[in-house]
Amino acid sequence: MRKQGAVINIREKYREISPYLNERTRRIWAGTEALGLGYGGITAVNDALHQ
Repeated sequence: MRKQGAVINIREKYREISPYLNERTRRIWAGTEALGLGYGGITAVNDALHQ
């Protein structure tokens, strides 16, 4: 359940900031989110951005 909550949280954050991001800053943001989550973070960010 923790992962699903993280996915929802990431998706909401991304919706708010996405109009201001270009490709480079989007990748930096996604990487920072993934590192902050620790193990499973990359998968959670990927799921949030591609569902």
